[in-house]
Amino acid sequence: MQKIGFIGTGVMGSGIINNLLNAHYDVDIYTRTESKAEPLIAKGAKCHFS
Repeated sequence: MQKIGFIGTGVMGSGIINNLLNAHYDVDIYTRTESKAEPLIAKGAKCHFS
């Protein structure tokens, strides 16, 4: 399975990331806002804060 990196967890980014996680991709996310990343981390995304 491919590993995907994604920058930004706003309205559009979180929707795309959710779809990738639901399709069982490994997703690394990069964000400045920890609170926006929390639901994605709970679903399995690996978070890196800038």
